[in-house]
Amino acid sequence: MNAIEAAVAPHRADAVAAAVERMTDHISVELTKLAAVDGDVNKLYERPNRWHTREKYRKLLALRGFICDITKSGDTSLSGISYPGSPEIRVPSNRRAEEVLARTAEEASLAFDAYIAELTAKVGECVAAEMTGHLWSYSILTVTRADASVERWKTQCIVNVSVLGKLFNQWPTRKVA
Repeated sequence: MNAIEAAVAPHRADAVAAAVERMTDHISVELTKLAAVDGDVNKLYERPNRWHTREKYRKLLALRGFICDITKSGDTSLSGISYPGSPEIRVPSNRRAEEVLARTAEEASLAFDAYIAELTAKVGECVAAEMTGHLWSYSILTVTRADASVERWKTQCIVNVSVLGKLFNQWPTRKVA
């Protein structure tokens, strides 16, 4: 473990917990929207079809896919046959939502590893490092080089949403001194 990794690693648990909290909020919002349309995913997000642009098709597919990831079928008919315009009822599933949250935690941990690797590559070799502040709002990494020079690197976490509705983090880091 290098000095930068040792300074940043204690923030991993906070980073993972924050990602899980944001996903929990996102799940809650989507389930509230689904409940408002009586569980009919077709009323919430239309079915993608070949007449949509590629971007809209992918977005609708991702939105409907997320709903399917956190719910289970509410179809109680024995036939299982659907026709165009028929309702597609989905009901919340705690097990599926927990799986999504577990996947979110794993992805956040991997993103944190990528952040440490990128920060280590950007800052370069150092003999000591110390992080102050909170990674999720504003942090300063103070590094000491082998020649005793000191540099400070500022990081802020930005949470973005892709065009497909997927949440992801970015940690832009700039040298300040």
